[in-house]
Amino acid sequence: MREIGEIDPVVTIPVDLDEHLFRRESGRMVDALTRIFGVHNLALAEDVVQDTFCRALEVWKVRGIPENPARGS
Repeated sequence: MREIGEIDPVVTIPVDLDEHLFRRESGRMVDALTRIFGVHNLALAEDVVQDTFCRALEVWKVRGIPENPARGS
């Protein structure tokens, strides 16, 4: 059990990992969402991918980077 005021450990994410992963996977994710929701929702798909990636980075700082970040596990 943590004591009051104890700081949780934070994982440092290498800059090259997030840049490489975003460049490699964002296009695939936008493509998949655009196929599902239509090209008229392209801007929304791009926003969703960016928000999802930002959230993943926040979670990984606390829980650690998954073995295969592209799959999320």
